[in-house]
Amino acid sequence: MRLVISLAMLAAFSGISSPSLSAEDQAQPAPKEEKKVCRREEVSGSIVPKRTCHTKAEWEAIDKAVDAYTNGAIDRRRHAQGSHNDPSLTP
Repeated sequence: MRLVISLAMLAAFSGISSPSLSAEDQAQPAPKEEKKVCRREEVSGSIVPKRTCHTKAEWEAIDKAVDAYTNGAIDRRRHAQGSHNDPSLTP
């Protein structure tokens, strides 16, 4: 009986092989991780600067968003000041 079970197990497990990689999977190297760039930022209320790290592409996106926000705030300020100082708009 043991022999039958052993042979059955051997037959069942002989069809299982380790997964093999195709030629396409073996040809492509692992994607290279982008280098992180760190900046020191001053934190309000602290004398210790904070170190923040992002990739170059992430820093470019952050800088672009900050520039857009800053320019928008400056434009809103100019328009608000211009409307109050324009004598033709006063009643």
